[in-house]
Amino acid sequence: MKVIVDFTHNFAHSGIGTYSRELVKAMAIMSADSQFILYTLFKRKGIVQTNFADIPNVDCRESFPNDLILGKGFKYVVRKFKRMLWRYFSSQADLVHYTDPVFFTQGLSNALVTIHDIIPLYTNGYQDINRKKLKKYRTDVIVRDAIKIIVPSFYVRKELERYFPECIGKVDVVYEGVKEVFSPTCVDKSVIQLYGLSADRPFFLIVGRLEERKNIESVVAAFKRCQKKNAQKSALVIVGNGSESLVRALQNQIDDEKSSGSIFHLTGVPDEHLVHLYNAALALVFVSYSEGFGLPLVEAMSCGCPAIVSNCSSLPEIADGSALIVDPSSIEEISFAMQRMLEDTALRDKLIERCKVVVQRYSWTEAARQTLDVYREANALSKD
Repeated sequence: MKVIVDFTHNFAHSGIGTYSRELVKAMAIMSADSQFILYTLFKRKGIVQTNFADIPNVDCRESFPNDLILGKGFKYVVRKFKRMLWRYFSSQADLVHYTDPVFFTQGLSNALVTIHDIIPLYTNGYQDINRKKLKKYRTDVIVRDAIKIIVPSFYVRKELERYFPECIGKVDVVYEGVKEVFSPTCVDKSVIQLYGLSADRPFFLIVGRLEERKNIESVVAAFKRCQKKNAQKSALVIVGNGSESLVRALQNQIDDEKSSGSIFHLTGVPDEHLVHLYNAALALVFVSYSEGFGLPLVEAMSCGCPAIVSNCSSLPEIADGSALIVDPSSIEEISFAMQRMLEDTALRDKLIERCKVVVQRYSWTEAARQTLDVYREANALSKD
């Protein structure tokens, strides 16, 4: 089978980038008789290729221009040209897989797509109305044209089918995996100290991009409340970046004299260091209002780090009994869960044991096997 995978998106450090890289590597190793052609932008072949060294059935090609190569005034001309390229290249392969739905090209008879979430369609106040309209239009096109749609959780499938009932029958759930680096390991205290943390002070951990839906402001408030109630002082470590306004708002909370020295905001933390933070943390606090999958939760589970998660979206499904469940709108519930993690060693031990069981279902090998099954079905459908 000859499969084209779109790598014209930001494949670097984004969640979709991780998904694309890890999935293709696992599929190429598992299906040695298949050929995977990765199309990317001009001058990016070398960057993409470094991720697939010594995998002979992966071929990286830089065939697409950047939208702004001719300037802003001609970007629509460039996009039209790119659509022509996609139509030509798709005719030379069995399937085309768009791992980022933003780049899906309409009109192809052999294209499938991964939709990671449809969060912009929700009516919550933190969503931009123009983004909502654009997401609705793009998803309408995908539902109409894609022969198969892959989603990372049953929650996303349910939401997708609720908003777009015409997609029922073409949506497959394939859980994502976790990088091998994330595993139980002996904590290197020098790594903890590198970020200004005390190796002997317990801390809660937040990992992910700073966005309003991530509900970090409520976690900070809950943490401060927990600090007042507990003689044992802990810290809150926030790993991630975001918009300038959200970073500034977070910094204002950190600079509050009442939280001085107990809240840390870290950026640019490599996986090799993050694994030590997961292993050292009391718990991951992941109380987003909406997640399609929740990769930090799975990374934490892989390291034996229990979690506090929201009672909504995909998180209860992905945690499956390995986390404390809270109402994300209740600062009191979040604070009480943090307090339980601090005080109840038996509870933490029980959650950690459950993590070891649940995390077994989240592997890139299994994701590759299931995705290849979807490919075979999609290939048969495209030939009908």
